[in-house]
Formats: sequence, C-alpha cells, structure tokens
Amino acid sequence: MWKRLFRILKSLLFNVLIYGIFLFVLHQYTDWFWIEATEYDVFLTFILLAILFWIVNNIVKAVLKFLSLPLTYLTFWSSVLVLNVILMYVFEYLVNGSGLWITVKIWNFVQVVLMSLVASFIAFLIKKIKL
Repeated sequence: MWKRLFRILKSLLFNVLIYGIFLFVLHQYTDWFWIEATEYDVFLTFILLAILFWIVNNIVKAVLKFLSLPLTYLTFWSSVLVLNVILMYVFEYLVNGSGLWITVKIWNFVQVVLMSLVASFIAFLIKKIKL
C-alpha cells in the first residue's frame, strides 16, 4: 500500500515538474503564453500553474474524452484536437478566475493549437516514462 502511494506521489511530482518546465519555457522563449504575476516568486508561480495545468490535462481531459467518445470515433479522432484547444482555454480561464495573483494570456488560435499539440506530446512522453 505504501509503495503504491509513494509511486503515485512520485509520478505526480514528476508531472508537475515537467509541466512547470514546459510552461516556463513557453513563457520565456515564445510569445504564445504571457504571464503576469504580482508576486515575484517565479518558482511558486510556475509550480501553481503546473498544478492547475496537470488538473486540466489529466482530470478534466479524461472526463471530457469519456463524454465525447462517440464524437471522437465519428470524426476519426480529429475532435481530440478541438478538445485540446478547449482545454487550453479552460486552463486560461481557471488561472485567471482562481483569485491567484497570476494572469495568463494565450494570444491567438493558431498558437493555442500549437501549444496544445506540444502539451499533448509532453503528456504522451510522460506516460511512456515509467517511474
């Protein structure tokens, strides 16, 4: 029991760390993702963003994928891309409406599509890494 709990906790921390690095790189080196934080602790800001991103990418996405499963098969999996784009906007809404000192702005639709593809690729790589 404790081994399983430790493995889940280790996996969660690894996911949050990877998503935090992903969001930090997007913020620093691209203009796809703009963050304004009134607090100056960059580490805490990106850890909170990574936790929210993990919640959206793993929990909300799982529920929405289950609910849209018939549509996914009818559209030959192209609706998954639309679902990923919607999740990026859900992430933006959650962060901006959470009452935190962080403001996130995702600029345009093409950048959201690219960001969702990169996020999906990172999620795929995280699932392939066995911890």
